[in-house]
Amino acid sequence: MYTFIAEEQATPTNTEDPWSVAEMCRTLEVSRSGYYDWVDRTPSEREVTDRMLEVEIEAIWECSGRTYGVPRITAWLHKQGFAVSAKRVARLMGRNGWEGETGRRKVRTTIVDRGAQAASDHVKRDFNPTEPNQTWCGDITYLRTAEGWLFLATVIDLFSRRVIG
Repeated sequence: MYTFIAEEQATPTNTEDPWSVAEMCRTLEVSRSGYYDWVDRTPSEREVTDRMLEVEIEAIWECSGRTYGVPRITAWLHKQGFAVSAKRVARLMGRNGWEGETGRRKVRTTIVDRGAQAASDHVKRDFNPTEPNQTWCGDITYLRTAEGWLFLATVIDLFSRRVIG
């Protein structure tokens, strides 16, 4: 409550007719003396440390292009010598509305042609042949490498489940 009163006094939402401290304390049912005690109180050690950490966290978050989340920022703070938990970093980031980027952009590898005719089913959904080399199947997948995307094609004997080629 006291924080709200202090913020309202600093930048009133109603600039034409701002409320006095006494009016706000009466409306919020808090004592005026309690508010002034809160204003004059020196910040606790935790508040001071939190403010210092917020400056560090914001700097790291901005340097990362606003992509780093709690785990990376916590690791970065540990490298800089700060003894801080991930929960504390999460609390401070949440309080300030700082969020890391989540997930990665999915690479679209298959573009479906709705008008294409379906392939014929030569296996007739029987994936348990009675002898080797009776039924083979294949598959293609993409692999990301340092050189770029590569294709991997395999042929498998369904009886032995071994890769033939």
